[in-house]
Amino acid sequence: MSGDKGCYGEPLPESDAERRHFLDKHEEFVPLAVHNNQRKWFQRVIIIQWIVMVIFSLILITVPMSLRNRKNYWIPNEIYSPVQDLIRYKTRVFDSGFGNHTTKYMGRPTKQNRQSWEDLYQAGISKIPLEQAAKLPVKTAPIPEAPGYYVVGIDVFHQLHCLNQLRLKVWGVDEPHGSHGARDTVGVEEEEEEEEDGLQDIGHLDHCIDSLRQSLMCSSDISTIIWQWDTNTGTSRPHANVTHTCRDFDVIHQWALENQAPKWNQSIYVPDPLQE
Repeated sequence: MSGDKGCYGEPLPESDAERRHFLDKHEEFVPLAVHNNQRKWFQRVIIIQWIVMVIFSLILITVPMSLRNRKNYWIPNEIYSPVQDLIRYKTRVFDSGFGNHTTKYMGRPTKQNRQSWEDLYQAGISKIPLEQAAKLPVKTAPIPEAPGYYVVGIDVFHQLHCLNQLRLKVWGVDEPHGSHGARDTVGVEEEEEEEEDGLQDIGHLDHCIDSLRQSLMCSSDISTIIWQWDTNTGTSRPHANVTHTCRDFDVIHQWALENQAPKWNQSIYVPDPLQE
């Protein structure tokens, strides 16, 4: 046993005392790589712990914010619409309609402003494929001239049509009902009974008034009209040119232009697989 050599070329100690002395003497020769590896391992553990803590903190911060933002625009029990995935919101300041805050849609009816109004809703009758029609809460009719497609009208265009009819009546413009073709009557139910022209016109306007009432109450714009002091009158006066959060009408209008329904014969019955 006494002839055995250690890793440093020295005889191996035989007694416990010699072994302790041997270890104490050669402890300084333990390779530094062992300590370096241990230190690097601990550093990695600490770094990983910090990364996990940061990620967890970000989750705790961003998830409630995301849910809060989603709540602002999420509508419970929202019914299906073919344009619902296109909806986006933007803010805009309303024009008050007084003084310098008028729009091209105002004033006595002219060829120009009548065209501006009609451009808002003339694309209001649209076609949608069967898979979208199947999602509607109330079924609609298929189009004979466009197999596999169904007819719908997006309600905002109906409301704009109604508002324009009321505008013309206020200005004393007598325009025969439906004089601009089927697209000018988007969403309007016709009375089957033959009535005097005047009564029929009033009935249509009455329909429009109540349709607008329902639409306004349904959307219930909660933007605030404000009052400001007017030094000229010495009173606080209301101001309507305030900021509103609006659905982007241009996106909806563009969809309607791209999905216009063809003119179709409404007297042709088409068997509907969705009704079977």
